[in-house]
Amino acid sequence: MAQFEWSESPEFTGSTKTEWMKAVPEHDFIVKKRITGLKPGTRYHYHAIFGADEKSAKAGPARS
Repeated sequence: MAQFEWSESPEFTGSTKTEWMKAVPEHDFIVKKRITGLKPGTRYHYHAIFGADEKSAKAGPARS
């Protein structure tokens, strides 16, 4: 299971998250989501949150 989280803040204050998505063999265990509504000229911080299930999911490294 995976979801993506993004924010203008490096601490992810006021963040937005996608819905949970299941990584399945039919899609090579790849999850992706189109993010819309981002402001131009703005630095965003993001990471994936993933695990075997939602309860065990952990955040991956943050990027910007």
